[in-house]
Amino acid sequence: MNSKFVFKAEKCLIRALNFDDVKSISELADNKKIWDNVSDEFPHPYTDIHGLEFVKAVSKISPPLHFAIEFENQAIGVISIEPRKGMHRIKAEIGYWIGEPFWGKGISTDAIKLILHYGFNYLNLEKIEARTFEYNKASEKALLNAGFRNICIFHNDALKNNRLIDINYLAILKEEYLNNNLIYNNQ
Repeated sequence: MNSKFVFKAEKCLIRALNFDDVKSISELADNKKIWDNVSDEFPHPYTDIHGLEFVKAVSKISPPLHFAIEFENQAIGVISIEPRKGMHRIKAEIGYWIGEPFWGKGISTDAIKLILHYGFNYLNLEKIEARTFEYNKASEKALLNAGFRNICIFHNDALKNNRLIDINYLAILKEEYLNNNLIYNNQ
């Protein structure tokens, strides 16, 4: 594992995914409540084969864009950052999920702060965005606690579980990150 891309916070760390994570990630991801809060491209049911294919695919990407969220020496979720291209190359969107047994512990907020550090300091981004489903208030709260602000709501913007849903759009600028003392110190 490349220790350059291991970032630690109080409650968790993020690091490159590896093949030892497949079983844990697959077991936690195989949960309808997880699938209800992520895009339909995320498989459900989620098997070890899905986990293996995912880790194999993302481990080839350099610099890394997909990280294990580790808590108590176990991969309990994934956080990703997807840089845009062309004239939008100064920004990226993040996405993440955490296994249900670890919800409500503040781990998401710490992982988000760590990916902000990575995006602003290693990828040299100027803006990081995130979207949440209107009913996923816990994810919205984690993003707000990490320094994001609500930008707008896109009404009837997606179809999930055969239901039109609103999408909350949140963002944080690099200058906001710097001015609000959200700076992370990797030690």
